[in-house]
Formats: sequence, structure tokens, C-alpha cells
Amino acid sequence: MAKAQADYEAAASVLSDKQATLEEKQAALEKAQTALAQAKQVLASLQAIKDAEDKAKAQAEEKAKNTHFAQTANGKVVDEKGNIMVGYSVKGNQVFDAQGKLVGTLAQTSTTRRMANTVKQENAKVLPQMGNKQNNATTVGAILVGLGSLLGLGVLGKRKED
Repeated sequence: MAKAQADYEAAASVLSDKQATLEEKQAALEKAQTALAQAKQVLASLQAIKDAEDKAKAQAEEKAKNTHFAQTANGKVVDEKGNIMVGYSVKGNQVFDAQGKLVGTLAQTSTTRRMANTVKQENAKVLPQMGNKQNNATTVGAILVGLGSLLGLGVLGKRKED
């Protein structure tokens, strides 16, 4: 009977240790489940934000396909209403705003009368490119005329002295 009592007490001690361990593990499990639930909420909100950004980007690209701009000879960008768009740049046939966002496409021809008028006015402001090139024949001709004039004046001067 004493042995049975000792075995019982040992088993009771092991049981209480195991129950304490079980309670610790259950508390850790509850904490982990709470963290998992919070992580799922954060993931869902991030996914919603990403979906909204993708949708907005798709809408902006669709709008950009239907928004046309023209470019003048001096590189200015003109919208369909004839307004000069400051800060806009052209890369290929795409038009980007100052922040680098795609805002439209470059039309091959002016799509509205206002756009055409503004492009025409801006192109008229551009001075013709005369360039710094000189024709060699022109330079040689000018030198010969100058030498001829000097010789002619020299001959006239000698005639007057005689």
C-alpha cells in the first residue's frame, strides 16, 4: 500500500506539472491565434489597397489612351483645349506630367480646332534656323571682292599721284 501511495503521489505530481505546461501552451496558442487574426486583417487591408491602386492605374491608363496632345516645333505640349501644358514631356508617343505619370498620347494630327490653332501659333513663334554654316564659295567670293577693291584703289591712288 505504501508503494501504491508513493506511485499515486508521483503520478499526481507529474499530472500537475503537465497541467501547468498545458496551460502555458494554451496561453501561447491563444496569443499566436490573436496575432494570426491581426496579421490576416492587415493582409486583407493591404490587398484592398493594392486592388484599389491597380484599378486606379488601369482607369488612368484607359483615360490616357483617350486623351490626346499635340507637340509644337519648339517642344511644347498642347492639350485638346489648346492650352499649353507646362512641365509635360513626350517620350515616344506618350505624354507624361511633371511627376512622370502617363497622362495621354501624342496625336499625329491636331484633334481639335483649338489645338491646331495653338500649335500653329507656337510654330509661328519659332525663328527659322539659319544656322552657322557658311558656304565656302561665298567666303572665297567675298575675299576676292575685297582684294579687287584694294587693288583698284591702289591703282587709282597711283594715277592721281602721276
